[in-house]
Formats: sequence, C-alpha cells, structure tokens
Amino acid sequence: MMPDFKNLANDARVAIKRGVKQYLQHELGDAFDECLMMTGGGADGSAAKQTYGVPEHLIAEFQVWVYVELKKCFPDLVVLDPSA
Repeated sequence: MMPDFKNLANDARVAIKRGVKQYLQHELGDAFDECLMMTGGGADGSAAKQTYGVPEHLIAEFQVWVYVELKKCFPDLVVLDPSA
C-alpha cells in the first residue's frame, strides 16, 4: 500500500507497525495473538522478525483504515488507494 515504506526512517516504520498492532488489538481483542507471525530468518543469517497478519474478514476494513491513516501522516508520499 505504501511503495516507499522501506525507505522511511526507522522511527516512522516502527510507528506504523505500532498503529497496525493497536488497530488489530482493538478489532480482535483476545483473538489478537492469532495475527502474530514471524518473517525472515533466512539462510543468510538474518534474524526472524515478528509481524502481523490481517485476518481475511478484516482486510477490506483494514485497507480503508490504513489508507486514511497513512495519508494523514505522510501526505506527500504515495499511498495506494484500496478502492482503485
């Protein structure tokens, strides 16, 4: 949804991830732990990192929410519109 995400400063990326976590915790309550997943940990020795998966039943709502939030916080960056 945000092509330049990897180019953002680390603090901005962490803030986005925290916002996503809070959104999922709010929407899923006790079922939040089902969203946790590990990524990375490749053969090159890179460490696995925790990330979040959005459950299928929340994808459309999440895409709208995250689009609005990203455009508010990063008005000058490209954020792909989920309705397009």
